[in-house]
Amino acid sequence: MDVSAILKDTIFAMSHRNDFKKMAAVGDQAWEDWVARAADVVTEGEVRHFQYYDKVEAFNWVRE
Repeated sequence: MDVSAILKDTIFAMSHRNDFKKMAAVGDQAWEDWVARAADVVTEGEVRHFQYYDKVEAFNWVRE
């Protein structure tokens, strides 16, 4: 992921941070877990990080 994509994602996430009950971050990078934990603090909804191999679990969790 390049810097411009990260910036666009961050702007979207911050502008909609209170619009979702659940958000799943899916990826295999360690920093993604840290970002999900930070996002969980500043949003009204619940944010969880899932490893890529758990993407189906992430999808199911969001749909609950």
